[in-house]
Amino acid sequence: MGSTIVMFIFPKRFVFMCVQRPHSSLRSEDLPWEEIRSVGRQVSDENWISSFKLLRNLQNDTTRRLRYNGDMRISDTKMYERFVAGDPEWNGKFFTGVLTTGIYCLPSCKARKPKRENVRFFPTCEAARSAGLRACKKCHPDDFARGADPLLETIEALVAEVRSHPASFKDARAIVHRSGFGVTRAFELFRQHFHTTPADLLLRARIEATKRQLLSSEAPLTTIAYDAGFESHSTFHENFRRFTGLTPAAFRTLDGATSFTIALPENYPLAYLRRAFSRDIHSVTERLVGNTYTAAVQLPGCRLVLYSAT
Repeated sequence: MGSTIVMFIFPKRFVFMCVQRPHSSLRSEDLPWEEIRSVGRQVSDENWISSFKLLRNLQNDTTRRLRYNGDMRISDTKMYERFVAGDPEWNGKFFTGVLTTGIYCLPSCKARKPKRENVRFFPTCEAARSAGLRACKKCHPDDFARGADPLLETIEALVAEVRSHPASFKDARAIVHRSGFGVTRAFELFRQHFHTTPADLLLRARIEATKRQLLSSEAPLTTIAYDAGFESHSTFHENFRRFTGLTPAAFRTLDGATSFTIALPENYPLAYLRRAFSRDIHSVTERLVGNTYTAAVQLPGCRLVLYSAT
């Protein structure tokens, strides 16, 4: 006799039951309503059941074993297929145990794929550990299960260190070495999580460090440059002006200045800038008249009017 998987829809929860009757002959009175009511009371306080849907008819077939996994059932064949494909979309839906190595992994694990006969599937990390397996150190399934990302945490900590102490890193190679990853992997993680490269991150961190020092101290420019990790005054001056549009000396005077001049890069799209400044001709807070842009802004503790001439 065939069997039918029935899905009952409760508020914020799906419950699956297997009824030993073919789909074609299944009637409402054949359903285990007492058991359904009991489950309904456990998962919901109101409107314990709204509807049910016949999902599919399953013939008795020992080669198509089903396993419970969260809110769904997946065949072993399907899970192994997704595991071999390294599909990250299936992470968390099941965990793969490898008997020959004694570890359990995420479906997306990049480790070498084992043979089918050496694989077992588990709905949770706890179930895998109960079977005597340990977590994979490559894909970190336990971290994924608790919502953590160890790779992101590692990169975030490294980025914070670079930004706070840029002089501690001689160059981009030092950052890659500090990360513990290979060059390709390190660059991939920086692009993925911070949309930058180690070299660009380090340069920007050095510029930010010099900006803070210029406004908070009277130290000589050369000392500030060396303290931030720049190897020469000319390199510091060139990069500082490229990032800020000001020389270090001019930037230092901003603390009490009422005006300043920014040098725009060569071939800067001034036409685009003018269109952006004049996008709202009826604005009461900003306007462009000729080559002069005026904007009213409010900063903490003060209100002021900015004038920009191009």
